Amino acid sequence: MVVRGTWWRVRVCFAFLLLALLGGGVSRALALDPCLYEVFNAEHHADESGLALKWDHLFYVRSVHDLQLHFFSHRIRVGRVGMAIKAALPALVKIMPEAHLERLKVELGLPQEWAAARIVGWIQQINDESVAHFLKRHDRAKTLRLDKLKEYGYQGERTILARLALSYAEVGGDRNTLMQLVADLNRVDHEIGDRALRDFNWENHGEGKLVQMIEVLADLFDRAFEAITAEEYGVASKGDIRTWFTQPKDALKAYMIAHLDHLWAPNTHGDHFVETYMRDLEHRGLLPDAPKDPTAKMQHFLTHRNELAEKKRQAGLH
Repeated sequence: MVVRGTWWRVRVCFAFLLLALLGGGVSRALALDPCLYEVFNAEHHADESGLALKWDHLFYVRSVHDLQLHFFSHRIRVGRVGMAIKAALPALVKIMPEAHLERLKVELGLPQEWAAARIVGWIQQINDESVAHFLKRHDRAKTLRLDKLKEYGYQGERTILARLALSYAEVGGDRNTLMQLVADLNRVDHEIGDRALRDFNWENHGEGKLVQMIEVLADLFDRAFEAITAEEYGVASKGDIRTWFTQPKDALKAYMIAHLDHLWAPNTHGDHFVETYMRDLEHRGLLPDAPKDPTAKMQHFLTHRNELAEKKRQAGLH
C-alpha cells in the first residue's frame, strides 16, 4: 500500500493483504444515511453483474452484490466507530503518557508547547458533522460507478468493484495484475480523501491529520474484529490486534489501539455483515418469514446459506 506521510496515511486494503498471501442491514443504514442506501442500490449495475465468477468455495460472499453489501456495511461500521473514537479521544489525551503526547503533537503538527488540556480543547472544537462527512467517504472507490471513477482520474476499463470481485473470487490474475489494482485503488481513494479535506480546509492541517488518524484506527478495528475479515484477508487477519504493532516507531499507535479497541463492539451492534445481509433480504421482500430474534436470524443464515444465495440469484442479485 502506498504510504503517504506518517502512519495515519496507511490504508488497509483487501488487495494488499491478498498479495501477501500470494507471496507466502441496510434498512438500519437507511435510517442512518438515506443517501448511502440510495447509492448502494444505484451503484449495483450491469457491468459487474455479468462477471463469470465462481463463489461456491466462499461462505459469506457469494456474488458481486454480496461483496458490495460487505463494502457498504464496512463503511457504516467505520463511520460509527470513528465517531466513537473522536468522542473518546479527549479523555485519552488527558491520561496519555508524556512520551506519547509528544509524539501525538508531532504526528498532528501541533505546537510543541501545547499541554494536554490545550489539545483536548482543540479536539472538542472540531465539528462532529464535518468528521462524520469525512468518514462517510471511506472506501468509496470500491463501489463507485465507472463514470464516477473517471472523475477522479481513473483509467481502468472495469470498475474497481469488478476487479476486486475477480480477486475475491480468486480469478483475478497474477501478482502484477493485483499490484496494479492496489495502485489504482490507492490513487482514487487518496484523491477522494484529499478532496474531502479540501472541502473543510483541513488539507495539511492538524484537523485533517486527526480525522485520518481516526479513520485508520476505525478501519483497523473493523478489519480485526469483523467475522468476514478472515474470508477477505485470509491468515493475514488472524491474531490479536494489540500484537500487530510492536516496533518502537509504532508505540503511539499501539497505545491508542490498546485504549480504544473496546469501542468497536458496542458501536457496530446490528451492523455486521450477516445482520446487514439478512436485513437487505427482508427490505427487498425476499425473506418475509425471517426470524426476528438476532440470534435466530444469525442461525438461519448459517444453516440456510446456500438457499439464501440461490434466492438472491433468482431475484437477479448476482
